[in-house]
Amino acid sequence: MNKKMIEIAKAQELRGYVLRIACEAQPCGAGFQFIEILLGQIKLSANADEIKNAALYLKEKGLVRIESASNEAKGISRDIVHITPKGIDVLEGTEEISGIQLVGD
Repeated sequence: MNKKMIEIAKAQELRGYVLRIACEAQPCGAGFQFIEILLGQIKLSANADEIKNAALYLKEKGLVRIESASNEAKGISRDIVHITPKGIDVLEGTEEISGIQLVGD
């Protein structure tokens, strides 16, 4: 197995986790930092850029939307990932999308 295949598999697995986390975080959604913390708890390491790239991929497929939230008074700004109905369909298995590896519960 070559390095490229491993990178692709890791990216697909990460996308599956980001999609599942966005679903579990309904209706509030999940920020990138929150996703990174949860992934660390299951021993899957991913940095902020990898998580952002996974979320952007899912957004392009119509599975999530990314909303910017900020509080100027406190100087806080975050991107929040929300699952879409199409994303829920993928998790439920009623729609298939390539490029995503769904993992068990």
